[in-house]
Amino acid sequence: MRRLKHWFRELTEMQVETVDQNFNNYLQSKTKYDIDIFKSFFHRVDKVIVKGRITSDTQFYDVNIMVDQLCQTVPVNNKKIEILNKLLIDYEQRISRKQRRQPPNSTYRKAGVFAQKHDRLYSKDILIYRERL
Repeated sequence: MRRLKHWFRELTEMQVETVDQNFNNYLQSKTKYDIDIFKSFFHRVDKVIVKGRITSDTQFYDVNIMVDQLCQTVPVNNKKIEILNKLLIDYEQRISRKQRRQPPNSTYRKAGVFAQKHDRLYSKDILIYRERL
């Protein structure tokens, strides 16, 4: 069931982004089910607003799409856009702070002359620090 939901979300993702109501109508006519591909999207964004915090990249992506949609609708809902923009900025700042606290990507590797002893590899205790780009 999880795979089916994931597949359906991937299938409808582009139509939700572009607010393609025709695709929603097409699904309803072909399947004879009352499907609303936008309902879960709006529900996810509303949950983020109620929580007052974006906690994942997926939520960030959804809120960003919602802001784009709201900016294109008439009349423009400035209050909701302002709330969503604040959540987006807060999330970006938290992510950038978290990345600054982490040390740069680095690896340590042993170098030297290897000798086999008791079926194990040993080397001189030389550590070479290599910073990844």
